[in-house]
Amino acid sequence: MDEINKIRLLLLVHLPPPKHGVSIINSYAESILRASNKFVITTIPIRPSKNINSLKGIGIQKFIYSIKLLFTLFFRIIVFKPQRFYFTPTPKSPVFFRDLIFIILAKLSRARVFLHFHRQGLNDIINKNLFVKNLAGFVLKNCTLIHITPYLVEKEFIETNLNKKTDTHFIPNPAISTPIFLNNIEKRQSQILFFSNIMHEKGVLELVNCLPLVISQKPEARLLISGAIVSNSYYQNIIDRIFELNISDYVVINPNPSNDEKVKLFNESKIFVLPSNEDCFPLVINEAISYNLPVITTNVGGLHTVFDDKTYNIHFTANDSLSLSTCICKTLEKENTDKGFNNLLSNFNNTFTERLITILSSE
Repeated sequence: MDEINKIRLLLLVHLPPPKHGVSIINSYAESILRASNKFVITTIPIRPSKNINSLKGIGIQKFIYSIKLLFTLFFRIIVFKPQRFYFTPTPKSPVFFRDLIFIILAKLSRARVFLHFHRQGLNDIINKNLFVKNLAGFVLKNCTLIHITPYLVEKEFIETNLNKKTDTHFIPNPAISTPIFLNNIEKRQSQILFFSNIMHEKGVLELVNCLPLVISQKPEARLLISGAIVSNSYYQNIIDRIFELNISDYVVINPNPSNDEKVKLFNESKIFVLPSNEDCFPLVINEAISYNLPVITTNVGGLHTVFDDKTYNIHFTANDSLSLSTCICKTLEKENTDKGFNNLLSNFNNTFTERLITILSSE
């Protein structure tokens, strides 16, 4: 396609560094869109923090960064004159109100606006009071709204009536990582793996708290916790709780692992557990499935509307100690069966690619 006939697409997205779920997905999406012959693309990366430890929190530096980002967007719109604007808002207060300003600016440019949400929270924000609800409805009017599960499309777009003057779509998260199987690694039949950023949203403490009940039924069970430390205080709480419960002989913590260490952990573990408190569709769930690991997780964000547990080896449970420990023990007793997970997960990647390009290039 000639350059002149291609769609001018402006991306305003979180990109690594630091490396976290949304930035990884956005990086993948950017590469897909750049590889397509339908678009001419310019990207404004959102990087409010240099490392994952400072990702959370609001401060003067982040406020100044937001102002700079606003002016960058303003001048890029003038120069690039986008026809499409693709943005991944953060549905958390107060960042969402900053994001509304970005959306208003994009709409003033007369570009078609596509908003891809990667976490829940929109429903809670706009139902706080009538003013916020009317403001969000006004700003998001005539935008195209995308979410990560059909459940969240229903809960955050339809139940809030935001879908009345918008298009709504569902795109499942892709399975970005390719599994590496190691022949020289022996599967540890009682090893429970938690692998994700070590933070409250992922439910690490809930997993630690249920371990005494698991050990009472499966004394051979061992828990391996690995991932990047996001909050030093939360990480210390985990260590303190392990000692309080007297289970230090049953838990290994491997913080900030290398990629080689990560591959080894996935190869040697029996099951994967992520008792999420808030994270709706962690990429690591797809990654664990690609390694043929049974996955235990909570049904945050309506994952049951994406994963059929009869097709995928995934088990949904509450993250209270009794429910979680019962599910872990039952899953440890079962033999892993290869259901062609890699072929199934390749469908996620194809769906992500096809839907994203189709939606953004639609007339």
